[in-house]
Amino acid sequence: MVFVPLTTSQERLFGTKYLSDISLSVATAETVDATKALIQSTLLTHFNIKSADAANFSIQNQADMVSTISSVTGTLKLFL
Repeated sequence: MVFVPLTTSQERLFGTKYLSDISLSVATAETVDATKALIQSTLLTHFNIKSADAANFSIQNQADMVSTISSVTGTLKLFL
């Protein structure tokens, strides 16, 4: 294992100064929606954002990503 400070890895490995994503896992599928809501609420409060519509972040789960990929794949099939 190699441990690199976050800021060093961001600047030297990824060429950015800002955190771009955070990955989390939950113990069971039943807790995904509650966890997603808690994370959103925490970030909105921490960054003093008044509503979810004004948020400068997004939260996605694997089901959302699968749905997006399926939609794109379906569109590509129509073009073919």
